[in-house]
Amino acid sequence: MATSPLVLRVRVAQELQRLMQLEGAKKITQAELARLCGLSRQTIYRHLAPTVSIESLGRRCNPVHVGQMASSLGLSGSAHDRLVKTAVAAATPCWWDGRAYGADEHQNVFANFAYGACRCGEYQSHVIGGIAQTEAYALHRARAVTSDEAKVKSVVLGRMRRKERLYDEDFGYTLLLEELALTRRIAPTAVMIEQLEHLVDLARLPNINIRVLPRDPTSDDDDAPMAAGYAPQAPFLLYDYPDSPVTPEIAVIDSFKIDNHILTDRELVDLHANLFERLVSVALSDAETVTYIRKIAAQMGSAKPKTRKGSSCPT
Repeated sequence: MATSPLVLRVRVAQELQRLMQLEGAKKITQAELARLCGLSRQTIYRHLAPTVSIESLGRRCNPVHVGQMASSLGLSGSAHDRLVKTAVAAATPCWWDGRAYGADEHQNVFANFAYGACRCGEYQSHVIGGIAQTEAYALHRARAVTSDEAKVKSVVLGRMRRKERLYDEDFGYTLLLEELALTRRIAPTAVMIEQLEHLVDLARLPNINIRVLPRDPTSDDDDAPMAAGYAPQAPFLLYDYPDSPVTPEIAVIDSFKIDNHILTDRELVDLHANLFERLVSVALSDAETVTYIRKIAAQMGSAKPKTRKGSSCPT
């Protein structure tokens, strides 16, 4: 499976940015590069900053323009040819056409980054990650965001299409969940229990690891990751690709407003990768996680519905 064109657009932008920072290029500005190439500043910006917003992510790079910029920045020979070849691949449509499933731009970003990935690490604090959701759970999540039933249906269809990737043995997936993501009843009890049982089923797959972070880790070590204050500020995902120059290559913050949350800066990506590793190190083991999830499902199944005072109706 080829690497996503979306990832290739990021790589093209990173290489052009690197060339602009070389001493030989005198660290020229975008305006100066535009004059050298005879291209508009908007064209230069579009190719140099494909991760600034969803809008710019959706724009395909132009291999001809990339070649012009690379030549103006002093790149030649085989290195120039390789960059243009990457730009050609980056100019192809992404595999996920959101319009085909009616999914929103938010979901499109995750689907396209997952395409061609060989590994994904995901941290979620309050809900189950979209790729691991059951259809019923995804339905309740979608309805929490919009009352448009047509959109709800299409978003759920998109999530079910995305999760097919989990059954590809060439794709490694680690899902790290806070305890709250399992115990908070954001859907009816039957839906929650089905979702928990689904996680147990996924944990049996050889390419999937599901780990839970309990509210009270057992470590008494003051230097342990949790004691040291390593608490993520938001859910995030890490992606690796077979041809990644560094690993992980990209980090994506999972929020409703995803603009400016696609991280390609090496320092920021490494920060999240190290955080993920530290959290995994204090999470329950694979076997402990399965036992823990089963316990929560059993407790939910045996719990009696609460009733309000003065009412015979369950809350």
